[in-house]
Amino acid sequence: MDSILTTASVAPQRRADYWEEMVSQQFVPVRCQPDRGQGFAARIRARTLDAVTVCDVQSHGTDVLRTGRHVHESPGQFFLLSLQVDGCGRLDQQGRSAYLRPGDMALYDTAQPYALHFAAAQRQLVLRLPRAAMLQRGPGLEARVGVVLSGPSPAAKLVRDWTLQLAALDPWPSAPSRAAIAATLMDLVVDGLGALAPASPLSGLPKLAQAQALAEQRLDDPAFTVAAWAQALSISERYLRQLFAASGQSPAAYLWQRRLARAARGLRDPAQRGSSITAIALACGYSDSAHFSRAFRAAYGRAPRDYRQGPAD
Repeated sequence: MDSILTTASVAPQRRADYWEEMVSQQFVPVRCQPDRGQGFAARIRARTLDAVTVCDVQSHGTDVLRTGRHVHESPGQFFLLSLQVDGCGRLDQQGRSAYLRPGDMALYDTAQPYALHFAAAQRQLVLRLPRAAMLQRGPGLEARVGVVLSGPSPAAKLVRDWTLQLAALDPWPSAPSRAAIAATLMDLVVDGLGALAPASPLSGLPKLAQAQALAEQRLDDPAFTVAAWAQALSISERYLRQLFAASGQSPAAYLWQRRLARAARGLRDPAQRGSSITAIALACGYSDSAHFSRAFRAAYGRAPRDYRQGPAD
């Protein structure tokens, strides 16, 4: 059965708020900022295909923002695959931007912040895909978000063709057929995305390895807090904590452990004999030498000066 949400019967002054309600109801909670100068109008038609939902989304110019706070308060359970049909748009996620023209597709992850930008009237078909089932089919799928899926890939072409045909299909298939089509469609999406090269060496790593690699790059920055860490990865602080849960260590504890380990190496490094203990602490992200001394003593059982002068362990 079709589910249709539209601003057609809503007073013009209420349409911006109603559009936000529409998108949040059909997908995940977001903030919407429509272009109020166009006499804004929008429509979403959703058709359920077992575990997959096919949504036909039409709107005037608008921005759709899913923030870290949204992710924290309502963890995402979906991947969304957009097929641009009319107009142009841009998807921003994980520090990447996918510019979408008619025929282009891009994946985004509701477990991470993202932004969609449409400067003018547009139409897209969006596949709402169950996140857990997709990750079972394609581990590491998070590394493929924010990348345009286009070109002659057979799997990508089939996803595009099937999505267009399903959006126009009438009557709708029977329940057993819907389940089979949904499973095949998810497999095709994974195959199409798997053919893409990761956007960068960092994004090709598993998410925990990404987080750890980024921390190593930023240990010397005192402003690199857990909040800044999550923001740099385009994920919520909650999701960052989940990544570290299996190790029994919080992100904050990991960050300070790595800073102290770097400081310990610096204190024993002959090349840094001429550097003061304060300078070494500053180079490891500490802005307060007294705080550094207390933390170092707690971790290594000795004051930084004694550790520096003592025999190697």
